[in-house]
Amino acid sequence: MNAKTSTAKENKVSFAKKFEITKKKVLSSLMVCSAVLIMLVASAYTSFFHISDRMAFSFSDFAPLYTGLCFLIFSVLFVSMLLCKGTAHRVLFAIYSALALIGGIQNMITTFTFKGMPSDGNVTAASPVTQIVNCAMWVAVIALIFWFIVMSNQKDFARTVVSLGLLFVMVTQAGCAVIEGINASSKQQETENSSYSSLGESHLTTLNMFEVSEKKNVIVFILDRFDAEYFEKFMGTNSEYLNSLDGFTYYNDNIAKYPRTFPAVTSMLTGMEYDYSVSRDAYMEDAYKNSPLLADLKANNYKINLYIPMTDGYTNASVLADKVSNTTATEGYTVSKPRLAANIFALAAYFWAPEVAKANIDVSESGLNNLVTHLGDNPQYVLSETSDAEYYAQFKEESLSTQSSQNTFTFLHLRGCHSPYTLGENCEVYDENGTERSTNRQQTTGMFKFISEYLEELKSLGLYEDATIIITGDHAALETDSRPYEEDNGKEKLTALLVKESGEYGTPLKTSTAQVSQDNFMATIVKSAGLQTERYYGKAYSDIKEGENTVRTHYFSTIGQNPNKVWKYTITGPGRDFSNWEGTSVDY
Repeated sequence: MNAKTSTAKENKVSFAKKFEITKKKVLSSLMVCSAVLIMLVASAYTSFFHISDRMAFSFSDFAPLYTGLCFLIFSVLFVSMLLCKGTAHRVLFAIYSALALIGGIQNMITTFTFKGMPSDGNVTAASPVTQIVNCAMWVAVIALIFWFIVMSNQKDFARTVVSLGLLFVMVTQAGCAVIEGINASSKQQETENSSYSSLGESHLTTLNMFEVSEKKNVIVFILDRFDAEYFEKFMGTNSEYLNSLDGFTYYNDNIAKYPRTFPAVTSMLTGMEYDYSVSRDAYMEDAYKNSPLLADLKANNYKINLYIPMTDGYTNASVLADKVSNTTATEGYTVSKPRLAANIFALAAYFWAPEVAKANIDVSESGLNNLVTHLGDNPQYVLSETSDAEYYAQFKEESLSTQSSQNTFTFLHLRGCHSPYTLGENCEVYDENGTERSTNRQQTTGMFKFISEYLEELKSLGLYEDATIIITGDHAALETDSRPYEEDNGKEKLTALLVKESGEYGTPLKTSTAQVSQDNFMATIVKSAGLQTERYYGKAYSDIKEGENTVRTHYFSTIGQNPNKVWKYTITGPGRDFSNWEGTSVDY
């Protein structure tokens, strides 16, 4: 027994000696690998906590698997450092340390200069000059650390300095995650104290998406990010789909109230402006409960069908249940946790990856939420990169159906002109593998193929002439999320708008230069549909005369650097002339 025990101890010692495993080596390896681990975990947690109030899934849906994968990476790095000795160990120490340090620095730079995600379409990749400078920074830091750790005569001093840098990275990133976690917890508590609180307690479905009335119809097509410039380029193609727009007027000077889906859609349906000092839940609850348009449509015997995305259009459809026909109670939800963890990793990587790699990181808030499927009696209405093609295929299979018991109000929000461009000219998925993108022109053409065939079916049913039809965007294109508008991007704030009031039929598409805005949206529906109401909604689009100067309002809020900064723009005169835009900052 004693001989065997002695032999085992000798083998154990010889193993440690063989790989030069000492306490100092273990501690230094632990320090480096922990820095990488904390960078991976903290950056993901911080990113999620910052947007958690807009997510349809919870922290527990991704954290266990994601954290486990990060610890697996930690283990591989740690073992590789322990098993390497001499120069090989110093090389790994230098490489892992450099990646942790430069990744931490890049994380801070990206956070302070954040303009939005490329996949959300509000920003483009960094300029070539920026990418070159950023790459030079990465190369310089990695080369400097490699030199001092591996090749210099002051290796021990260099390791001490690098270790202090790693400690700084760990403390700052962990601290940011804790602060964001506390803020997210406060938001969640505020939400839970609201009667409207539970995200997804009830949701909107695809039920009756292609049902119209044999009586009166009000049909609104919302093409996400339907910029006036996009439509005018489409008009320039002389597409055959333009022929279906008889009786329509194109208003080429229309201004949306907001530059993003939230709160644009809610504002259009309710007329209530968003007070940036309150939560989106509180705003949506109050707005939908008190929407005069929805109330008057219901009072005028309209069956109301809303097809809008969760989180940006609503967070709990229960507030709509007494007015809207296509709501259903949510019976839980499913989410692919491996895909979710991978997307959270991509979200975190966007912040610590070099600028040259960021444009290739395909992640967005909508993309994350589209991984969630809410369960109920009917499929949930969602917007995804392929949803428009799927809804078009459903339309082709089902065609329009009719009901005769009520009038019908349909508000159909499609992904429309939003990048990344994934649709072809036939409203099909451009590339099933998702590796190639189409163009804005192709996607816009595909959307108008969808709309034109819908309109032609209305005509064949004899329901077109009396219908009120509006084709517009929830907002225009947006160049950046992080700074107020400037002269060079002023042209991108006009939202395309096409209107056919009831009774208009048999005339070619015409263009109006009237200065209109989303403030005229509800009034147009009331006027055209002839709703009986005691409320005054203001002027309809057709009530604004060409050449008449109007005063319009647009709100822009930054995200990233100044998340609570809001600019109020007052536009007096033609919106295409940016000198007519007067912006003032508003603090909430």
